[in-house]
Amino acid sequence: MKAIASFKSSQMEANAVADTIVIKGGIDMALEFIKLDVEGMSCSHCENAVKKAVGALTGVDKVDVSLQENTVSVEFDPGKVTVIQIKEAIDDQGYEVK
Repeated sequence: MKAIASFKSSQMEANAVADTIVIKGGIDMALEFIKLDVEGMSCSHCENAVKKAVGALTGVDKVDVSLQENTVSVEFDPGKVTVIQIKEAIDDQGYEVK
């Protein structure tokens, strides 16, 4: 998720804009990152299936799959999705999270 905020620097500093957005609940800036070891992925179909399943979860901001490292890296909002839900989405595609 990305947001663009426009403001007049003569009227308000950038930090004040960011603080206002957080206070008003417009953007949750507390994203977390997790890198999971996953077994069973071997081709682009595997990569796409995992990316699609994890990316469809509400609260997931970014998904990167590495076939070479057998990893899935996820940037997510822990207030909207849990690590357990992310792991289950991978498991549901037929791959094993270590």
